[in-house]
Amino acid sequence: MSREGRAVAILVRWPEPGRVMPLLTPKIGAEAAAQVYGAFIGDLVASMPLGSFDAALFCAENDEGFRARFEDFPVRPQRGRGEGRRIHACFEELLADHPQAVVIGSSLPDLHPRMLESAFQMLERRDVVIGPTERGGFYLLGMREPRDVFRGVDWGAPNMLVTLLENFEKSHLDYGFFPTRQKVETYEDLVALRARLLRPMAPLTFTMLQTLGIGQEAKEVG
Repeated sequence: MSREGRAVAILVRWPEPGRVMPLLTPKIGAEAAAQVYGAFIGDLVASMPLGSFDAALFCAENDEGFRARFEDFPVRPQRGRGEGRRIHACFEELLADHPQAVVIGSSLPDLHPRMLESAFQMLERRDVVIGPTERGGFYLLGMREPRDVFRGVDWGAPNMLVTLLENFEKSHLDYGFFPTRQKVETYEDLVALRARLLRPMAPLTFTMLQTLGIGQEAKEVG
């Protein structure tokens, strides 16, 4: 399939200290947490050209700041009030000129484009593809039509994924699961990321964690 047939949206917030990574901030401080999150975004942006799809940042705020930081990468504002409306709007925008679209969060800097290619392959056979997280949310969602399946979803609640799957079933959507992963939200998640991370996978994040001394007990690789 050509690049024009597939699209990826990366949902991001501006890495302002005190506004991002709230569960990480008490452990390493607001400034360091924002730097880590900024490295996540930088690594995701750098990896996207390796995939055979169009990709763009969808910003919750400060899209002009993101355009200045990533001059050669598409940047678009998120639209709508509430998480569900914004994600739905992303799908509407991308699926207007792409047959398939995948929306991902920004808290997995080692989410390699090869994994996204696999999600698109699943979309050849399914209406929806979802990548669950270990805490009952999701880190990836793919669709072929912009279906509004977010009604009643309590974002951040333990039953969020259950409600979303119920909405899929009510809409008679054939859905498939992508491998379960854990978004990097806490210090323990960050240490686990450092333990599995190779420098080529996410060099900005690797260097940032090394600089901050996070996960020094992890085996040094690369």
